[in-house]
Amino acid sequence: MTLKRTFAISALVLALFVAGVQAQTAVQITDGPRVEFTGDRSAVVAWTTNVGASAIVRFGTDRNSLNQTAQQEWGGAKNTNESRTHRVEIKNLNPNTEYFFVVESGQAEGSGTAAKSDVMNFRTAAAGQANQQSTTSIQITDGPKVEFVADKTAVVAWTTDHPSYTMVRYGTDPNNLNLTAFGDRRGRMGMGQGPRPEGERGRRDPRNHRVEITNLQPNTTYYFVAESGHPRGGAMSKSQVTTLKTLTTEAAAEQYKSKQQPSTMKVQAGPIPQSVTDTTATLWLMTSEDAAVTVKYGSDRSNMNQTAQSPTSKQHSLRLTGLQPSTTYFFEVNAGDGKATERGQFQTENANFASQRARVHLTKGPVIEYIDRRTAIVAWSTNVRASSIVRYGTDPNNLNKTATAPWGQETHRVEIKNLDPNTKYFFVVESSQAEGTGTLAKSNSAAFFTVAEGQQAMRNPQPQ
Repeated sequence: MTLKRTFAISALVLALFVAGVQAQTAVQITDGPRVEFTGDRSAVVAWTTNVGASAIVRFGTDRNSLNQTAQQEWGGAKNTNESRTHRVEIKNLNPNTEYFFVVESGQAEGSGTAAKSDVMNFRTAAAGQANQQSTTSIQITDGPKVEFVADKTAVVAWTTDHPSYTMVRYGTDPNNLNLTAFGDRRGRMGMGQGPRPEGERGRRDPRNHRVEITNLQPNTTYYFVAESGHPRGGAMSKSQVTTLKTLTTEAAAEQYKSKQQPSTMKVQAGPIPQSVTDTTATLWLMTSEDAAVTVKYGSDRSNMNQTAQSPTSKQHSLRLTGLQPSTTYFFEVNAGDGKATERGQFQTENANFASQRARVHLTKGPVIEYIDRRTAIVAWSTNVRASSIVRYGTDPNNLNKTATAPWGQETHRVEIKNLDPNTKYFFVVESSQAEGTGTLAKSNSAAFFTVAEGQQAMRNPQPQ
């Protein structure tokens, strides 16, 4: 009896141990699946798991009967991310046919936990048609920047010119970035966007990416690169190697404590590039609270080595000097010791702009003279009498709404109505020499926030 009881206890302990190990190494799909390639007779599907696992694709022409199988040797693609990246070629397909598929990854060959994707689809190319592989070149247009850092976590953000998959490679050695973090899968294409900042609502732009890096060590310098790639494969766009340093545990605790009463500081209006010449420009903005402002700027977004400062106030006008003609400049505004930041860009005029200037041009502004929950007043001046048009919207790439004032003014004021509270709007102003004819003057794109419910309206103390 004693011997049987001993065997029973040993078996129970072993079972619990195995269950614990399996629970710790449960397979999860961390990126994908995505269709990297489609020809008329074949396709390649790729995905990534958190641990080494099997790679199986079940597919068919009926989404309810995925009765065919393709698989990869257990352990994943050896040349990428060791055994966590999987790439399976599906062969002997029919041309110009829609196929449905799911991917599966198991913890070990024939055993352990398994991860399974949703049903997805692709269509093969027509017979003789060129293979379908991404030719779109993804470019990183802003960032990467470290939006948040604590003792064990950090959030990295950047923007691309097209929707893309995202990842961050990082490590403590700049020559060995052997760790990876991926953006969350969002939407039908599964673009990585990562954690959403506190207070942000609505659908995210899939060109904006945020990736949370976890399990870091306190008070440690890490190196990282951001990577973005097309959902259908192709070369990855990579940033330069950038650094971040985690906080000490004590500093992170203080940071957490201070965030229990977060600041409401924001850049309420702007920053707006004004009076841009071939060598100078003015950057105007209005903050929601009194704050000192510093702006960094330069022709290289990764090396903005020039600065301008404005003393504590709500309205700020910073003069940017030492500029070169016909050059794109990038800027980053820091208000209230980092409580609010904004970024943007503008292009300087050519060296002969004064003699080539259009018959209608802006001489002042635009500025925001007034903002409340539902309305805003935008003002600017032109050298001659002209029309007054403001194009605006919540998407900087789709300014699909218009507000106007009567034609014939040199000082222009346009009231924008029926806005939503606590919402960021983008806008440009336009003035033409005659109604529907003549030359056109147009401002750089800029932004403003309507005030929140219960917040007082904001007025520009120095109107146009």
